[in-house]
Amino acid sequence: MANSQRNMEYPLRILVSSDMVGAIIGKGGATIRNITQQTRARVDVHRKENSGTLEKAITIFGNPENCTQACKKIMEVMEQEAQNTGKGEVPLKILAHNNLVGRIIGKGGAQIKKIMQDSDTKITVSSIHDVSSYNMERIITIKGSVESMSNAEAMISSKLRQSFENDMAPQGMMSYAGGPAVHQMTMIGAQLGGYPGSPGPRGSPGYPGYVRTRFSRSYQLSARLNI
Repeated sequence: MANSQRNMEYPLRILVSSDMVGAIIGKGGATIRNITQQTRARVDVHRKENSGTLEKAITIFGNPENCTQACKKIMEVMEQEAQNTGKGEVPLKILAHNNLVGRIIGKGGAQIKKIMQDSDTKITVSSIHDVSSYNMERIITIKGSVESMSNAEAMISSKLRQSFENDMAPQGMMSYAGGPAVHQMTMIGAQLGGYPGSPGPRGSPGYPGYVRTRFSRSYQLSARLNI
């Protein structure tokens, strides 16, 4: 049962400015190595896919607390880099499948308003009109202090995870790569991939975006960096 739960971990996916990637990885992978060691989360920086784009996706695997800790440390690195380079405020951008976003917004926007109030942040969600067969993800943008954004991320990720487990996984709407049952949604992700505004082939930042086996090649950043 424990192995099954690990195999079906729901990852946290964020979008970062391409010019922040170097700082996040660090010289020789030192910064990302420290983050993974301190938080026990696995972090995959999709730096080579969709070259030339202004933003890159990062996928974080682990239990909810570890994912949140790793995300917070990444935000701290970006904040420091922004201060060093005079870039100003750096928001947190979470990628979420369109079918899961309704749980975040809530009826009449009640849920997202509550999250903003409880976390002291400003949150916006990209338009549903940006969703297509090439782009199944929407961007949840959070603005505030690092601590406030981290609190909001934990609340949002909890809702996304709950929505996935209750509404999608039982119906087989999403599956892990290589699993015995492949639903149409998984096939779309495998064939098209991409994150909002940047459709791409298999292997792009959007593939496979949600549930991945523990031994997926792109999952193993730590192995590639020998950490």
